[in-house]
Amino acid sequence: MVRRRSFTLLPEVIGYEEIEISKIKTSAWTLRSEAYVDPNFVKSVKEALIEPIVVRKVGDNSYELVCGKRRKIGAEDAGMSKILCKVMLLSDSEAWVMMLQENLQREDVPPMDIAASILFAMAEFKLTQEEAGRKLHLKKESVSNLLRVARHPLLSEKVKKGDHSLQAALELLAKMPKKADPEEWVIWESFVDKTVS
Repeated sequence: MVRRRSFTLLPEVIGYEEIEISKIKTSAWTLRSEAYVDPNFVKSVKEALIEPIVVRKVGDNSYELVCGKRRKIGAEDAGMSKILCKVMLLSDSEAWVMMLQENLQREDVPPMDIAASILFAMAEFKLTQEEAGRKLHLKKESVSNLLRVARHPLLSEKVKKGDHSLQAALELLAKMPKKADPEEWVIWESFVDKTVS
């Protein structure tokens, strides 16, 4: 019988406080794409931050951002020196799950960013592919497809740039030559070089 590793998320809220933005650092597992913050969002953050960002304490006088990257950037762009935070007690794996789950619920996250975050968690937290998928409530097939494309440098770069959708990249992977025939590879790579959305 195979025992499953348990990563039950039972976050503990330490409290709410206004924290200097300069004391809040970005975590190692944050999604790589830069969050776009439009001027209207910056204005709304300056007028009233309805939902505090989530941080965890990582030292005597420093914090790590868990959720709320756009709100933090918006506060910085608005010239604010402090921001309202929900301070939580979270392990590394719990913070990673919370960060990615929030982004998956709220934003159209680029697929290769999700894949990079899953690969990071598999290496850093020793999660299996299946465990990472369960934590994020993603189907096994979805995680497998993301990682198949992410592990192919040429196709993953094309998906990142928007030249191919994830589905188009998967179709190209299925047609990838199985043998070392130069002519077949030239034909396949010509399809990869085309833009397919």
